[in-house]
Amino acid sequence: MHHTPIISITKMNNNYLASVANYSLYGYNSKYNLINGKTYESNFFYYVIIEILFIKFSEYIITKNLELE
Repeated sequence: MHHTPIISITKMNNNYLASVANYSLYGYNSKYNLINGKTYESNFFYYVIIEILFIKFSEYIITKNLELE
């Protein structure tokens, strides 16, 4: 059976996904108090991490393809 590594990108707390993943990236969500008394939790960190992973993986694939030529 082929085992695909699992990468979790989660908040800084104990959770099931992080416990079963081969690699865990932990992030911090900023909380902001809005005028109406409610809070807003920013997910900006996750978008940045996913974009960096995508760029680095794309560079890796391009490099591997160039080596095969």
